[in-house]
Amino acid sequence: MRIGILLCDEHYPESLDEFGTYDQDFITMLSTCGDFTFSVWRCFNSEFPSSVDECNAWVLSGSKSSVYEPLPWIESLCDFVRRADQEKCPTVGVCFGHQLIHKALGGIVEKSQKGWGIGTRPFTIQSDFSLLQKEQTISLIVVHQDQVITPADGFTCIASSEFCPFAITTKSQHILTFQPHPEFSVPFFLQLLEQLRPKAGNKKVNDALLSISEHSGGDRTLIANVIYQFLIGEDSIVGPR
Repeated sequence: MRIGILLCDEHYPESLDEFGTYDQDFITMLSTCGDFTFSVWRCFNSEFPSSVDECNAWVLSGSKSSVYEPLPWIESLCDFVRRADQEKCPTVGVCFGHQLIHKALGGIVEKSQKGWGIGTRPFTIQSDFSLLQKEQTISLIVVHQDQVITPADGFTCIASSEFCPFAITTKSQHILTFQPHPEFSVPFFLQLLEQLRPKAGNKKVNDALLSISEHSGGDRTLIANVIYQFLIGEDSIVGPR
């Protein structure tokens, strides 16, 4: 099975030597669950697949950009998402990717008045999905200011928190989106926090460090397996795809 990674940014230069390029985070996460082949397009450099049929499934990454920025590559990626949705191609979005999928399909994304969400934070499962059970609590790494304010039509909320009401969503068994970052390892995230300190402020970063010391990377292994099952068609709320 070939997975297409639609890369929406690159790691900070300071992280590349130790942690590699951003696509490696997804390749490492998914390769621990199953045997996939990967192709990568750097969409932020205006690289795009020629067709939604070029891979069996698609993964949209995070980004330091905002989906509402008037950038040509963002609109091109929105067009790609709309075509993938029409063809019901299995598609996963993470952070920026989660937000872009909702924007492309008619949702509203804004910079949240709540400010930065950073750290390993808890979420409550709202609907049974794959390995996730309603009312279960999971924790995952988050780092964002923007949020989905109004989901696109047809989406079900799988997980939420008071800070982030639409943290994990799904549509019609072919789209699965995450505001959190299950692909981030703890060592990488610790380095990222220090890079974000000038922007997010000492208190936010120190609180995030405390959450990491208490919860590490949270349930990222569980969520990696949820994504794996989704990609191979063994997820769903109502039955297999």
